[in-house]
Amino acid sequence: FGVGFITLGDSMLFSTWVYLLPLLGYPDWLEVVPGITSFSAIAARMRFPLAMEQQSMAVMSCTAPEAELDNALQHHACVVLMKVYGRFPAIKALLARQGVSSQAVLVSDASLPSEQCWQQLDQVADDTPLPYFSTILVHTARG
Repeated sequence: FGVGFITLGDSMLFSTWVYLLPLLGYPDWLEVVPGITSFSAIAARMRFPLAMEQQSMAVMSCTAPEAELDNALQHHACVVLMKVYGRFPAIKALLARQGVSSQAVLVSDASLPSEQCWQQLDQVADDTPLPYFSTILVHTARG
């Protein structure tokens, strides 16, 4: 018999699968098939290059402390901000303080029928209910 665990995006990045893997004990028969991360799908859809040559990129969960997000924005050419849904007003304010709001895109439910895209964060009201799968890509011109 066969067993499968289906996940959106890549199973090895911010996925419930990562919590289950140690419980299985990493058996030799286990095959993990790579997926396409939401931020890669967003970058392709929005024609948003993530990094080139000597540039660095950070992938951050917005559940991280604001100081860590601020640090990533100060030290990387591109920052991917995942799990934006619960902290959008604070993240939007942080990007404004850093002066990078105009270089950011927000996509919710990437590649799903309910997908929404915003190329200007100032067009998104702070009280807009964002889905769980909401991600911001931002160029910082640093790193």
